[in-house]
Amino acid sequence: MDMIADGEGVNVHVYPTALLNESRILKITKTIASRNLFKRIIIVGKWEVGLETTETVADNIEIRRVVPEFCKIPLLSKQVFKIFCWYIRTLVLMVKLNPRCINAHSLPVLPLCVFGKWLTSAKLVYDTHELETEVIRSKGLFRLVYNAVEYMFIRFCDVISVVNEEIADHYRSKCPKKHVFVVQNAPYRFTSSDTVREPVFRNTFKIPENSRIFLYQGLISKGRGIEIIASTFEDEPRYHVVFMGYGPLVDFVKERAAIFENIHYHEAVLPTDIVRYTRSADVGLALIENACMSYYYSLPNKLFEYLSCNIPVIASNFPTMRRLVEEVNGGWLVEPTKAGLVSALSKTQNKVINQDIISRKYCWEAQEHTLVDEYEALFPEK
Repeated sequence: MDMIADGEGVNVHVYPTALLNESRILKITKTIASRNLFKRIIIVGKWEVGLETTETVADNIEIRRVVPEFCKIPLLSKQVFKIFCWYIRTLVLMVKLNPRCINAHSLPVLPLCVFGKWLTSAKLVYDTHELETEVIRSKGLFRLVYNAVEYMFIRFCDVISVVNEEIADHYRSKCPKKHVFVVQNAPYRFTSSDTVREPVFRNTFKIPENSRIFLYQGLISKGRGIEIIASTFEDEPRYHVVFMGYGPLVDFVKERAAIFENIHYHEAVLPTDIVRYTRSADVGLALIENACMSYYYSLPNKLFEYLSCNIPVIASNFPTMRRLVEEVNGGWLVEPTKAGLVSALSKTQNKVINQDIISRKYCWEAQEHTLVDEYEALFPEK
């Protein structure tokens, strides 16, 4: 059913990155496009050297990377000026596109998207990827500014979309007059071909057959248990761990891998290859630290990917992750400490994950029904 008459109008999604691997935004826009909810969908991000300013994702989905400069002003720092220029250029682009709907995918672009709403009369969706005011860098003055900005501008949103029920409850309490809905960032339902296991890591790193392989995939940065995992495996040479991804702690991981034979680093792979690599591990690691409320309530993409690949997990014993792991019998819950991880290593045997629940409930095909329903409610038939 097409509630938005014959797909008229433009939908603009704004996210302040180079848009190289934004899986959630791509899934959202592909679902919207497949239902013909809008004539065109434009994903707006930041241009970086070596990237195209325009990229076609599908027939009616396009990426626009905005170049963040147009002249030199010596009175401003280069970084501040680039941010200012990107905001102005993005706002001009939004006005030119005259969208029917704008999606702000992070708090830093929420004010920009509110201005876009005022200038174009578009509907505005605050499409948060985490608990925006309670991120790991949200301390001191930074935290006060983030909370003030969200308080000032969230009132102009038409709806709020979040990634799990705990974050939804936070925003429902904070904004009782706003409609908040949940669309979890689950992967697409796997096919039978995705169940084939290949010894990719075992062959790449020459890992013995009798050694279990533990995998950490995703952003390699502070607050995600990287140092805890490395320290644990330094003292447990019978087990092997693979860190696969990118981020500020990659050099730290590479240093440990150069010293310890059971610690390995693999660069990030394309989303189309993630299943093949994940399935070559024995156990997934999601040892998120309680560094901020956003992490405490997080439901990492990697958790869905491990479980969908039929790989049990060792996960932090936090409310959102605990609910998922217990529901599908997906692994072992621990405190995100070295002692907690050590206690779980020898127990990682004989888990039969409930794939029926995962395939019915924790896949994108199940989530997109909610997404489409919410857009149809936002643009009812006239």
